[in-house]
Amino acid sequence: MNQKHCDRTPITTHPTRSFEEFPEDTQLDKFDLSDRKFVALSRTHSAKPPILNAVDSDWQEFESILAKYVHIQFLCPDYLASTL
Repeated sequence: MNQKHCDRTPITTHPTRSFEEFPEDTQLDKFDLSDRKFVALSRTHSAKPPILNAVDSDWQEFESILAKYVHIQFLCPDYLASTL
């Protein structure tokens, strides 16, 4: 919570999408509810930071759809490729 290193970016809960800031896109209806906060935060933050993903393989399923809204940087692409 050190403001020298962290930005606080508010997001708003939504009854069906989890967060108002999460894209209203039917292709994302099955995207992991617990991961939606990262998409909402990236979209809301003024710098539009990338989402760093190391080994959470389910993001690959939605990569092309999410690319319309956020930038995802896969840190371990060789490992993720081996999980498919």
